[in-house]
Amino acid sequence: DHEGARLAAAEGLAKLGDDAGKKVLQDVLANERSPNRLSAAVALIALGEYGGFDLITEKLAAKEPETRRLAARARPA
Repeated sequence: DHEGARLAAAEGLAKLGDDAGKKVLQDVLANERSPNRLSAAVALIALGEYGGFDLITEKLAAKEPETRRLAARARPA
């Protein structure tokens, strides 16, 4: 999906220190309707941003194994 591609590009930019990339990740996380919120939260944790910590914690208990696996990928910077 378009947002998913944008998210991947933003994550790459943010890892290079580009604040615009971090802003895109934060915007996706803030969008309650985005199917990519968890991916944004995981990416932000790796950058030392903990705004999605509660979402990650919630998704660790999800029924779907894939959701739990994605949440478990969250690693602090």
